Amino acid sequence: MEKLSVMTRKIVLICLFFTLSYSVNAELRISEIMYDPEGSDTGREWIELYNAGNDSINLSGWRFREAEVDHGISLCSGNITLLPLEYMVAARDPEAFGYEYNISGMLMSSSFSLSNSAGEELIFFDDTTNESCAVNYSDIAEEGYSISLFNDTWLESEPTPFQANIERSFYADKQEEEKAAQPQFSLSSNMPGAIYLGGEYDSFFRITNNYYEKGQDKIYAGFYYNISIMNSTVNQSHEYVLLHEESLNVSLKSYTSQTCSPFLFGILGQYQICGAIEGSNFSLCVEVSPEDPGLHQCNISLSLGVEKQLFEEGEKIYFFHELSNESFPYQIEYWVEDLFGKQVKKPVLTKNTNKKSYTPKFDETDMAFIIKSKLAWIACNNSNNQTEGEYLVVVRGSADDSGSVSEEEDKSTIRITSISQQAIFGGLLKADVKVYKGDTRKYSVKAYVAKGSTKVSETTSINLKSQYQEYEFSLPIQLKCSDDPGEYTLVVEGLDAKAEKKLYIGQSDECGQKTQISTETKEKVVQYELVYFTANASDEVMAAVRLTNPENKSHNYSVWSYVYRGSKSYSGEREKNKIGLSVDGYGTDYVLLKNTFTDISAGDYKFKVLVQRDDRKTPNEIIQEIKVNIPETAASESHVSSELKKDEKEEDSIIEKSTDYVSPATAKTIYMSSSAKLKDYSLYFIIAVLFLAGVAFFKLR
Repeated sequence: MEKLSVMTRKIVLICLFFTLSYSVNAELRISEIMYDPEGSDTGREWIELYNAGNDSINLSGWRFREAEVDHGISLCSGNITLLPLEYMVAARDPEAFGYEYNISGMLMSSSFSLSNSAGEELIFFDDTTNESCAVNYSDIAEEGYSISLFNDTWLESEPTPFQANIERSFYADKQEEEKAAQPQFSLSSNMPGAIYLGGEYDSFFRITNNYYEKGQDKIYAGFYYNISIMNSTVNQSHEYVLLHEESLNVSLKSYTSQTCSPFLFGILGQYQICGAIEGSNFSLCVEVSPEDPGLHQCNISLSLGVEKQLFEEGEKIYFFHELSNESFPYQIEYWVEDLFGKQVKKPVLTKNTNKKSYTPKFDETDMAFIIKSKLAWIACNNSNNQTEGEYLVVVRGSADDSGSVSEEEDKSTIRITSISQQAIFGGLLKADVKVYKGDTRKYSVKAYVAKGSTKVSETTSINLKSQYQEYEFSLPIQLKCSDDPGEYTLVVEGLDAKAEKKLYIGQSDECGQKTQISTETKEKVVQYELVYFTANASDEVMAAVRLTNPENKSHNYSVWSYVYRGSKSYSGEREKNKIGLSVDGYGTDYVLLKNTFTDISAGDYKFKVLVQRDDRKTPNEIIQEIKVNIPETAASESHVSSELKKDEKEEDSIIEKSTDYVSPATAKTIYMSSSAKLKDYSLYFIIAVLFLAGVAFFKLR
């Protein structure tokens, strides 16, 4: 379908036009509404009011009605009196609004959630409960655009809080003219109004994609920033001393302000924060000096409330925090406990007082929970001791053995924390990963490197069995040979979650010398190798095994491990972590193994890895010495008995090196010798002899 002309579009919008009604105060009008921001709406909706008259309007005590619910309005910045020809914005989350638009004006806070589809009636009341201005809007704007009043007609517009309204069609033409005259990315300051000592901040810059068009996919911008300090306590020469620097690949559509890692301003002084977009000549530096919160006296209390105290099974528990004064930056920590003091929702830090929710699942007919919170930090010298709160709630329902989990804990998350080695084609890459497994029965996490849909590495996999657990590990990833150095994407996915990280892969001189494995050279191939291992441990051991298939057909492998001394396993059942996988012909794959110690004391043990291929009767084995560092009691410090040493020798005595392929010194093949088989049958032989002797005895009698 052809696009409507600008005139036709205006006619359509006017046909969808909704009425605006004024009552007592005709000079004050609702001038712009942002009801459907791009992406998530949470905390990002706002309403703009405009004083079109010649008299000032005091908004003290005013209220706002939305969805037939009255909400209070509180001043966040500016003056409570709206001057003639000035704007006021009521925002759901003033802090988020400030980060997004970085513009000052009379900003007020109110609790509301605007409809994206059906529209609704919005009414502002003055302090005498008289209706001052109202509007009944409809959905006529695409996601990411606002609606504004133009000569008593509502049209789709560019978001312009505190500024004159701009119709979208006019703005689009102007934007095309300006596009060619500017670079793709621009950088601006996104610093908050004040920085406080002891505060943690992560948003210093805003990166804008000047070429963004509606519906465009995310793109990446290379971004570098550093933080330095000039302070005589650090450097007597008063030169800037580098504290932190980082290079990132930032993803964005139209813009992003989440560009930096959290940084704690721990000492007083003058800081310089500089940022630059890679590939451009533009950079920006800002200087800030954190204020000492102790110099600002305050008396601020924290209270905790819930909508009700009795809930039904499966019902969300909504709770909220109230601060007596929100003019200072703050952090509130909250969590949930059962009646025995066990945390069923781990502590969370928040910088706002938005409504929170928690959905419990439990293993009793009725269960009580205690919601707790405290004021973890505030940028002032607070003299009020009422900074903690707790509330008891009761949930009743049928039995459920799934355990107590919050709504946030249901979802699994994956985060790539770092890439620890330089990436070169043909080499081994190691990625440090943090995984939280939530409410999912899936267990496999896979890692690989790709460009688009083309993989340039082998796939490394790990199985995580326990739900509601946090895991932290390193994944080795074998890069294939390629003559195309450049930017690629490391992908770690599984458990209904996914993480990506951009990286540069360089060319290796050795790659060109490698040839395909042939049947004539397969005797020289190492089929299995321990490439990563924690030799000293206190509660668990981690290992990575590389499997290489030397044949031109796929094979199925089973891999497992355990920790032992003598004949006893100290990591549970010996095949507890058994993993099955298939390796393509001439292919390579990695398996990450984890063993958790059980009933173990400090000392020397052995770690055994077994690799079973589908066409082999006995598994291959890798054995490593491991030292367990756990403080021992006097009773457990006694020497290892000779029987244990004897059992250990007996188990190791049945191991011989494989003669099929050349393997590393720790790679061995298990087989059962004739003497060992006889040993296994000796008990049955003795029982049989005793039985026959008994029969003969009774016959003789």
